[in-house]
Amino acid sequence: MKNIAGILLITGVFSSAIAATDIVSTEKLIPCEATKEYVTTVEYLRDKKDFGMKPAQILKVADDISKGCSGASQRFIKVSNLLTKVGVDSSSAISHAKKFSKKEDAFVDAFIAIFKQTYSQKNLDLDALNSLKISLKLSVEFSGNIEVAVNDFNELVEFCKDRKEMDLPLPKCAQLATRITRLGQKYDEPIAPPFIKLVRFLEESSNGPKQPKSNVIKIAESVMKFGPVAANNFIDAYKYAIRKEGLGFTEVQAIKFGQKLASRSFKTEKN
Repeated sequence: MKNIAGILLITGVFSSAIAATDIVSTEKLIPCEATKEYVTTVEYLRDKKDFGMKPAQILKVADDISKGCSGASQRFIKVSNLLTKVGVDSSSAISHAKKFSKKEDAFVDAFIAIFKQTYSQKNLDLDALNSLKISLKLSVEFSGNIEVAVNDFNELVEFCKDRKEMDLPLPKCAQLATRITRLGQKYDEPIAPPFIKLVRFLEESSNGPKQPKSNVIKIAESVMKFGPVAANNFIDAYKYAIRKEGLGFTEVQAIKFGQKLASRSFKTEKN
């Protein structure tokens, strides 16, 4: 019996070791053209005489960029060119562009798309500094699905600057769209459509509480921080609470009740 128990124990340990080895072996190795990225960066910075960089500075930047794997130099160059073109000083442009060298191409595409929208006179018409801040928040500093973020931001901007909808001043519209988009980074679903639905409900006089614009934004943000599902939870809770046959609450009570149930719109599971 002792021999059998010993064999079973050894077998169990051996199986655990194999399982652990299998987990480690799932890592994917990606080939990187580090030399190409280094050389491309050096040649780009040498060509930019107006940057006024010393040879040692150029080599230091190139060394850092080469750690970003294939495509790093092009990501760096795209962002650097855009920022210097709109008047950002070369030192700041290089510092921000370096952040994208180690990210995927999608982050650069998102940064450029949002920057152009916020900076363009035809859209939000912000200055370069504010456009830069927003674009960084919704690209390299964004931890969620970057493509969803861009779509959410675009949809929110169109909604909040529309004269028939929120009709906000452009700077306030840009800031609101940024805040709401960032609220969605923990979730897989878009956050713009449920936010818009909630805002329209809060402004309604028939089924909704018909709140003033300042209250609408405040309530909507307090709800949407709990994710896309929170909008429907709030709306359904308010409708039930305000009805006499439901809870018979006052308008203020119904709003607070809706916010309470909206705060329970998700749970965290540990794997």
